[in-house]
Amino acid sequence: MANKKNDFFINIKYFYKKHILIPFLNLQKNKIKDKSHVIKVNIGREGSKNKNKDNKIKNKVSLAIKSLKSAKKELWIEEFRSFLIMLSFVLLFTFILIGSIDAFHDINNLKTHAVYAQDMITSSINDLQNSNIQIAKDKLSLVFDSSYNISSKVKFIAKVSVGAFGRLINFSEKDLNEVIRSCDNISTAVVKTFNDIQKFSDRNNLYKIDEVKNASLVVDINLKTINSNLEKINTRFLPKKYQNQFLDYKKQLKDFEKIVDDVYFASNVVSYIMGQDSSRRILFIFENANELRATGGFMGSYALVDFKDGNVINYEVPGGGIYDLRAGFTKTLEPPYPFKILVNKWEIQDANWFFDFEKSAKKIIEFFEPSSRTSVDGIIVINSNMMSGLMDLIGDIKLDDYNVILTKYNIIDELQNIIGKQRDKTNKPKVVIGELFEKVSEQLLNKKDLDLMKIYNLFNDARDKKQILAYIKDLNIQNYINVLGISGKIVDTNDNEDYLAIVDTNIGGGKTSQYIDRSVNQQIDILGNGDIIKTLVINKKYIKQNNNFDIKNIEFLRIYVPSGSQFISATGFDNIQIDNHIYANYNTDPDLESLNKLSIRDFNTNTIIYNDEGETIFGNFIYLNPGEQKEIVIKYKLPFKVDFDEKGNCKYTLYLEKQSGVDNLKYNISINTSSTNKFYNDIILNKDKKIELTLKK
Repeated sequence: MANKKNDFFINIKYFYKKHILIPFLNLQKNKIKDKSHVIKVNIGREGSKNKNKDNKIKNKVSLAIKSLKSAKKELWIEEFRSFLIMLSFVLLFTFILIGSIDAFHDINNLKTHAVYAQDMITSSINDLQNSNIQIAKDKLSLVFDSSYNISSKVKFIAKVSVGAFGRLINFSEKDLNEVIRSCDNISTAVVKTFNDIQKFSDRNNLYKIDEVKNASLVVDINLKTINSNLEKINTRFLPKKYQNQFLDYKKQLKDFEKIVDDVYFASNVVSYIMGQDSSRRILFIFENANELRATGGFMGSYALVDFKDGNVINYEVPGGGIYDLRAGFTKTLEPPYPFKILVNKWEIQDANWFFDFEKSAKKIIEFFEPSSRTSVDGIIVINSNMMSGLMDLIGDIKLDDYNVILTKYNIIDELQNIIGKQRDKTNKPKVVIGELFEKVSEQLLNKKDLDLMKIYNLFNDARDKKQILAYIKDLNIQNYINVLGISGKIVDTNDNEDYLAIVDTNIGGGKTSQYIDRSVNQQIDILGNGDIIKTLVINKKYIKQNNNFDIKNIEFLRIYVPSGSQFISATGFDNIQIDNHIYANYNTDPDLESLNKLSIRDFNTNTIIYNDEGETIFGNFIYLNPGEQKEIVIKYKLPFKVDFDEKGNCKYTLYLEKQSGVDNLKYNISINTSSTNKFYNDIILNKDKKIELTLKK
């Protein structure tokens, strides 16, 4: 039976080769030969080129014929299959052209309208990002109209072109109809939202937020339908010149879907905060990145704000800042170990000790509520590095009492100057923060021509750089915050993934963090048995301002690594001894036990080693004088091994997590095995970064 089957294919092969393919190639060869007889003498290089070209083609055809005549039997089946595929395409398009005299025009019309709609959507997204709202709206209206023209052509194309070709690329008539219907729904929702917001511009903020929320939900559902259908398409069978265009378009749609998701989740969070169904009390804390702390900076000022029905109904911004709360806090708590060089008691101004913002936020609220004799629904931290972008959004602000105009270029320096001068005159030096808060709030909440896309771009940049962090007690809203990426939770890595976060805490070093230039070199050695040894080199340079500037920078440096990592050695730290005897009668906060009670020390360098926040932490002090530079080297072993497969390959994943308040941190990474070396130079860590590699043993 098997022999008969083979004979059948051999006969087909013979027929195909003898009666179709070789005659066709001979015909081409003869055409070239005839053409060469007709060619008269051409003048110059061009004639020679044409002749050489024909000779090359003739030689290729001759070689093809010769190859076919000597082909092995085992190649026949594959060649015949290719011939059938080619023939089926010819028959398909012949059927389309003969079957309907309008088919060619219908296909071209469909293509024209589809390309036009794609261009308009892409262009309108760019207009939105550049704040050209009306132009974007007009373009989306044209897409809305164009989609009907597409729909009118779908009936024939879906049954013929998509019906036949669709099976090849895994795209059905139903998929196409869903895409068209989803485009209609998206266009309708977006245009309606623009119209409603303009028509009811006098409505309160919650109405506008609800309009955006409802539209984003419609757009999101339909975008997911489109992306789901496009994801099924097998691009291997698309013409090559369209494959990259298609992949780019899919990426654009995915990016747009991410924006729409952000808008939906953010609108839910904002509606809650602004008191949609009940009044809310939110604690806003302003952190100064010039004095670094784990969550971004020193908590110098705060605002307690009450919202209801989309409006601010009351707010308090104490003139003394965070220190006004100290009198109300009666607990006597032992501070985190490093703060013992500065204070004897743990108080709210130092409560943002933990790198995991949710843990710090809960501690801040735990200190704030008894100190202020009030409860809050949540906490939002705004980092001083965000203020430049905020001023760019709302414009310059004039402070008449101080004869100052605040701009995006000078806001931080001018505020520090004002507060410094006021500190010599009054015990309420931060009254200016209250005045600024009032002006900024009025611009954000009441300005009718506020640019929504600029707000999104500001939010997106602040989210990446962790310049805004939030914690809300309501679990549903906190879930939205987690999805939005502003919860500040430490990333949850797998057991076999590497992790690194470098966290600086300025302790008594004034506003000097802004003058520290930082860079990190990381050497990762993967041994033959799978062990991973890491050498971390941290360079810090204190850039001197002037000859009269002599404030010392004092920082406690924490290195967050995978839980269970083994400390090997360290150099470059300043060995600081702290006397613990005065805390014998103090209460120990349970969240600090791992640091204050359970940590161990390396006696050579006094480096503290402990486990907290889901990671192992190495910590120690660095003192820098103006103009001084230091290099800290830490060596440790990861708690897991890489697994080499039978080919000697292994996978390695590293997650770098950014600290809020530290922008433009420079990284160089080298990853070494016995046979390979990979280098990543000049990585600028302005957002969390994940590196995934396959390495050779």
